[in-house]
Amino acid sequence: MSACPFCQGEANCGVTQSASCWCFSESIPEKMLALLPVEAQGVACICKACVQAYQQQPVAFRKRYDSMAGTGSDSNTK
Repeated sequence: MSACPFCQGEANCGVTQSASCWCFSESIPEKMLALLPVEAQGVACICKACVQAYQQQPVAFRKRYDSMAGTGSDSNTK
């Protein structure tokens, strides 16, 4: 996939151009990955801007994209 599943912007995946990508040396938060629909987990390329946005404001990011996974998991928790 070339579009980020969150913002729909260009993910700039380096795997297609070389043997590695920026994300290989980045720690992608598990809670961020859990926001992805199951069919996109382990397949979708997330853009660096979205990873940084999540790291800076995880609560706001989760509120914006929580419905993607179809779980609504935050609705019954504090």
